[in-house]
Amino acid sequence: MPKRQILTMTQRDLVNEFVDTYGLSPEQISFEGEREDPIFDYEALNVLRLRLTDIQGSYPEIVERTDNLITAQCTLHLGDGRTASDLGTAYIGETMPDESSIETLNQAQNLALARAFRRAIRSAGVNLLKAHKRYLETGEPTTARQDTELNSRIGREIHALASEVGHITNDGKEKYQDFIEHIFGKGKRSSLDLNDIERNQLVATYRQLKRHIENAKDRDAAAA
Repeated sequence: MPKRQILTMTQRDLVNEFVDTYGLSPEQISFEGEREDPIFDYEALNVLRLRLTDIQGSYPEIVERTDNLITAQCTLHLGDGRTASDLGTAYIGETMPDESSIETLNQAQNLALARAFRRAIRSAGVNLLKAHKRYLETGEPTTARQDTELNSRIGREIHALASEVGHITNDGKEKYQDFIEHIFGKGKRSSLDLNDIERNQLVATYRQLKRHIENAKDRDAAAA
């Protein structure tokens, strides 16, 4: 039997807001530690996508299945005709925020689909917590825009540096996303997931990494 996650007062207030406003159940909402960004299950994400965004449709699929690992992809159709997509994985034995563990492939599949859905929504430039607050203030949905990381100077610099060090290629930006998550914590896979201080830290890290690569090339050239 899964344990009920112990929430902070702020987290409890947020759960109550989402339950009262959208008809969700508390079991559909969890948190990573004491972070205030809610984590929603797949069904809740569908409800929130319809209420809080202008995303036209979501198209999930399983792209890889092994004996204990599931990889899912979710593609979103945006209001301007473009698409946004991302991947999510889950495995048997993985520990959840409530200290329960994934025991079956079906549980892993549901979790992987939800993760792919959440990451696709973020890749479309939507933060559901911010969209919720905007909805409470204005009653209006949030417009999804692909690659909104590139709409700011610091976002463009981060992308340029990540491309120069090989984290973003024509094959995708999974290395870039993994790099951000490794530095700043689980669930943070875009500069949109970071606050201003963290974005500046990411720029500084990429600048240092670029200098390290360039210095290594110079040493190799000098030794040749």
